[in-house]
Amino acid sequence: MSDTPTNPNPLSSHAAGAAMQRLPVEIFCMILAHLEGDKQAILACAVVSRRWREVSLPYLFTSLIVWESESFDPFFDFLTNHPRIAGCIRTLTLSGEDDRARLSCARFTDVWPKLIRLRHLFLQDLVLHMDRDGSPSHSGDRGAAPESGRILEALELDQVYINRNVPILPTVLNMLSLSAVGLLRVDRIGDSVAPDGDDFVVGRPTRPIAVRHLSVVAPEGSASPAYWSLYKESVQIGTLRLLATFCPSWTSAAALCALLRTHGESILSLDIDLRELMILEEPGAPWLLPPRRWQTLGEGLFSCRHLSSLRLCISYQDKQRLDAHPNVFSELFATEIPPTICEVQIWLKLPRYWDPADEHRPGELWDLSVLDHTLAAESRFPLLQRVRLIIEAWSPVSEAHKFAFVHRVVEREWPRIGDSGMLEFQWYKPKSPDDDEDAELPPQDE
Repeated sequence: MSDTPTNPNPLSSHAAGAAMQRLPVEIFCMILAHLEGDKQAILACAVVSRRWREVSLPYLFTSLIVWESESFDPFFDFLTNHPRIAGCIRTLTLSGEDDRARLSCARFTDVWPKLIRLRHLFLQDLVLHMDRDGSPSHSGDRGAAPESGRILEALELDQVYINRNVPILPTVLNMLSLSAVGLLRVDRIGDSVAPDGDDFVVGRPTRPIAVRHLSVVAPEGSASPAYWSLYKESVQIGTLRLLATFCPSWTSAAALCALLRTHGESILSLDIDLRELMILEEPGAPWLLPPRRWQTLGEGLFSCRHLSSLRLCISYQDKQRLDAHPNVFSELFATEIPPTICEVQIWLKLPRYWDPADEHRPGELWDLSVLDHTLAAESRFPLLQRVRLIIEAWSPVSEAHKFAFVHRVVEREWPRIGDSGMLEFQWYKPKSPDDDEDAELPPQDE
């Protein structure tokens, strides 16, 4: 008897394949949804048959990352010739190499209507190229009106430059013709500072758009006073809910306060990095500081009358600067905190050379103890549920030293908050030096 298996029905495999093709499209979608994230498996499905390919395309091209060293025109040609693929893209990252890749505003405007499902757009390390007349309009019909009313869940700009003396952010917003964006994240952009060091004339938007979350990441440039003036006019009043930013100087802080006074009614969450302002308090520094600076900043912060969450990033006052301005928080919180506050976070960044074995002196956390008297009043803040101190340390800290540090904070700085049961602590170690300045999200609980 032969060991070779026989197929009693040579047509059975063909019949099975034909039966597979007659399955409802929902079955194919369930299979592909199970494979989502495994591009190789989805690609294998796409080459099985024409029907598999049709169903697989939206899953295969949902997210694209395009790297170019010279120009994005070949990619735009691809989208023009394959509009169905363009219609599948939901997340698109256009990234250049060494800030040299050229992105034609006219070409992008042409393909923009084909990206009908796009929700996340990231532009990084590239140069925007304008037409000779400085217009980002269509390269074809110059009289055509740009599409309006588009909504993005996220628009992020990092290391974006431009080939003409025109402002970048208004150029991008006008090029996309947006009506709303969930997250507008602005990192380093090339027109923020002119060669002489003065603020670049950043321009004005054609019209304000709805922005739910504004995140200004880089402490220089995109957080300049001119840019805060631009953000104030670019964001539609009543739409901003979350704001995260740096304060690199007191002039920038004043411009930030102007934005808060305009948009404060709708803001529910603030995340402000105060470290640069605290450095300016160094005793004997040659610069002049404005009077009532911390009170003015506090008035700006708490013009957000419906504020629910407040996070402040502060520096550790080391032994070289223990005589620095002692009343930072006393003056900052001189303005009444809104009773709607539910959570307060203090992100404390310890210096790289911090030694947990050193003797600890009063004043290392400035006058942070003023919050103990302010926030412990339950009648003033009936919604307050949590006060969290996040400690960022570069070097590993033993459990014993963690316990000692936490115990000292509770005993010396926040005894009333500690007794209330609202106080929480977190320890966080940055992954690398590059992650230090860009850390925005709260660390995970230990």
